[in-house]
Amino acid sequence: MGAEFNWFPGHMNKALKEIEKRIPIVDLVIEIVDARAPYSSQNFTFRKLLKNKPVLYVMSKGDLADPEITKQWIEYFKQKGHEVLLLNDKNRNIVKELIQAIDRTTKAKQERDRARGLVNPLINALVIGVPNVGKSTFINRVIKDKNVKVGNKPGVTRGIQTINLNQRITLMDTPGVLPAKLESEATATNLCAINSIREDVYPKERVAGRILTYIFNNYENVIEQEYKISPHLQRPIEVLDTYLLFEMIAKSRKWFLAEDMPDVERVMTTLLRKFADGEIARMSFEKPNEIVPEEIEKTVKVKPNDTGDITSQW
Repeated sequence: MGAEFNWFPGHMNKALKEIEKRIPIVDLVIEIVDARAPYSSQNFTFRKLLKNKPVLYVMSKGDLADPEITKQWIEYFKQKGHEVLLLNDKNRNIVKELIQAIDRTTKAKQERDRARGLVNPLINALVIGVPNVGKSTFINRVIKDKNVKVGNKPGVTRGIQTINLNQRITLMDTPGVLPAKLESEATATNLCAINSIREDVYPKERVAGRILTYIFNNYENVIEQEYKISPHLQRPIEVLDTYLLFEMIAKSRKWFLAEDMPDVERVMTTLLRKFADGEIARMSFEKPNEIVPEEIEKTVKVKPNDTGDITSQW
C-alpha cells in the first residue's frame, strides 16, 4: 500500500540551517525525546552534524509512558554512555537535576578549561527535539521567568532563543525539526503516534492500523476494556485485522455513517488523538530490543516537491 505525505515543510529546513550556524559554539546537545518512543523521536539528521558533541537525553512525557519500558530505555541510553533525565512529574523542580546532568556530561570539557586557567567554564547547550515532543514545555519548566511560546500543535515554536540557565550555562532553544529522512516505516508511524507529524499529511488508515496493531499485541485487554468489546482475536494480530477492531469500536460507540455502516474514519481519528494524548493507558510505542538498524530497514523514501518541501512515500 503506497501513500505520499509532505512532512518536512520549508520553515524546518530554514531552522536546520540556523542550527548549523551555531554548531561551532555548542558544548553539549540536550535532545528532548518522547519517553513513549525514545528512538523514533530522535532527530538523526543531527548525527553527522553533531557527532563529536556530548549528548544529554531528556525523556519527556514519562507520566504517559509504560514505566517498565521506560526503565529499559534509560538503561539503553546509559549503556551507550549518555546521561538521561526523565520527566515524569510535572510538579517536580528539575533545575538542580538538569544542572548536575549538564555538568556530568561536560566534565571533560570543563576540566580542559580549568587546566587553561578558567575558574568557571561556560557551557553552551543546544536544545533540540522533533515537533510536539515536549521541548517548549521543558524550557518553561526550567526557565520560569522567561516567556517561551508553547503550543500543542507540531511546529509552533519559531527561531532560536538564547536563555541563561545560570551564570555558567546558556541554553539555545531551537524550533522543532523533523529528520530530513525517516529511517523506517516504524519510525514514521511512531512519530505520527506522538503527534510529531501533522495528521493531515500522512495516510491515516495505515498509520492508525499499525499503531493499533502494536498496542493490541503488547497491551492485552487495554483496547477491550476501554471500548467494552470482545473481538476474540488471537494475538499477535496483523494490520489487516485492525479493521475488525475499528468496526467493533464504532458499533460500541454507536458511530454510524448510515444505518449499517460503522464510522471507521471517526474511530481512527479518535484513537490517534487518544494515543497521542495518553488518554487510554500508560503505553509505550517501542522497546529497545525492537530497534532495527537504520541501514537495514529503509521503507520511507524522500523526495523534494515543487515547493521545495520534502515529500515522503511509503
